[in-house]
Amino acid sequence: MKRRRVVLLGALAVWGLLGLGHALAPPHRRADLGRWKVVVLQSDDWGLEGWFPDLQAAAALAGMVPGLAPRLAPYRTSSLETAADVESLCTLLAARSDADGLPVVLQANTVVAAPAVFAAQDSATRWCAGGRPGREVRVEGFVLHQGGSAPGRYHRAGLAAAVDSAIARGVWVPQLHGLTHFDLPAYARALREHDPLAEQALAQGTLAYRGWAQQAELGSADPVRAQALARVSVELFICRFGRAPVSVIAPDYVWGHDDERAWRAAGLRVVQAKEEQFDPAHPPTSLRGRARKALARWWDARHFSLVYLRRPVRLEPYGNPDPAAPEGALAALRQVRAAWSRREPAIVAIHRVQLSNLEPAVAVAGRLQLARFLDVLIAHDGARFLVDEEVAQLWTTGVSAVRRGRCLVVRNYSGGLACAPGTLGAGAAIQPGTRVLPLPAAEENSRSVR
Repeated sequence: MKRRRVVLLGALAVWGLLGLGHALAPPHRRADLGRWKVVVLQSDDWGLEGWFPDLQAAAALAGMVPGLAPRLAPYRTSSLETAADVESLCTLLAARSDADGLPVVLQANTVVAAPAVFAAQDSATRWCAGGRPGREVRVEGFVLHQGGSAPGRYHRAGLAAAVDSAIARGVWVPQLHGLTHFDLPAYARALREHDPLAEQALAQGTLAYRGWAQQAELGSADPVRAQALARVSVELFICRFGRAPVSVIAPDYVWGHDDERAWRAAGLRVVQAKEEQFDPAHPPTSLRGRARKALARWWDARHFSLVYLRRPVRLEPYGNPDPAAPEGALAALRQVRAAWSRREPAIVAIHRVQLSNLEPAVAVAGRLQLARFLDVLIAHDGARFLVDEEVAQLWTTGVSAVRRGRCLVVRNYSGGLACAPGTLGAGAAIQPGTRVLPLPAAEENSRSVR
């Protein structure tokens, strides 16, 4: 009898462990993206506005972030990109064709607004991209300046047109990187209390306040606020780019359950860099905290029907042109191949500060590193460059269809004959591989990537 009880308890324990393993296992992926040599370039911090509008402001506010690590020094000359920056990067990407004959594409995660505290709060705040009339947007006490052109010393002539041209050429795909990148309630308190740093920054045409680098736009555990921020962010993204975003990365990697619920309700489907998430409700400062964080991630994955993408590759040279530099091209190439060996897409983090900077040498070094990285992947590895929306579709269905510039790109990476999404007609079957189809003339003018 005792032996039977031990056997029964042992069987129950094994069954429980198997069930737990199944519950904790990642969702089944319908496509082996390592086999297809998939690379995604995810680049954060594009759009409004940047640490400093110009070198004068950078010099005046050199102590804005005390204790900045030496290797992060390029952030002290970080700024809003210019039309020339975008055009130069567009040329670099368009000059290189991947294994499918498509130009390399960069996914530019974009901040869509800024508090209009250093510009006249008049009609300038009520316009969207291309001079199309919009509505005045107020969030948490601030009038927001919308994307498309920038206020005051952040004005960049021709920037909106340069971005639109890059989108039309199929080398630039914006996705969402938050509303303003700042904790607006904290900034409002700083202004009320006459915070010296806030006033000094305002005099230089930019925004900062004591503790700003430790405070984030999201992660407040206020579901009503999370829903409002997600809704306005998506609305302004649509206003600027003429389509809804599909993918999101929270400013400063800070977000929580309420933010993911709000993103899902706003129509977003992909969350970037989930493994880098800092959730204020579950700080990983102890073993217990790390366990709670792991449990929270599992809960998110099972409740929000979102696709989570890891960033296993870092191309962040911080002004060092040597390919052998830490987080330079050679290290990134090793990380790409390691990701493929795990049957994963090689998703690359490369921030705007590497490619657009008030210090020209930083941007030149970043582009040299990117060019070396791309040339090796194309010449020796047969890489394909995709965006988040394609990866999400391929992982969940094995096939994808997205508009890129003037083409419709349809992929079947399921390993067998598959039916394409409705873009090719009901039940249209496609062979494994990639098909690039020209869009009808009426659709070429659309800025939608979907």
